[in-house]
Amino acid sequence: MKKYLPFIHQSFRQKQSQPLTKYNFNFPYGGIILLIILIIFIIFIFYLIYSSKKEKEREEKEAISEALRMLELRYLHGKISFEEYERLKRELLGKKKNK
Repeated sequence: MKKYLPFIHQSFRQKQSQPLTKYNFNFPYGGIILLIILIIFIIFIFYLIYSSKKEKEREEKEAISEALRMLELRYLHGKISFEEYERLKRELLGKKKNK
């Protein structure tokens, strides 16, 4: 090998099987801390997805209750008949049950 590669430094001609550091590429405990951080990050992403779904459901329920309140006010002010009030109420509550 010395004959063919004279330009290689003496330190590279020694054993290359030694690890670079005692911590395996500067990650303590073989990357366990990095793995824990990755798992925490994945759990955080799932939490964000779950909370956004809950927020959408809550907003949807609030929108339906607001629509029911407005429908009731229209009926009380005499702008719609009782039959129309009941029909619209059934439609709104049917949407609520379907979701």
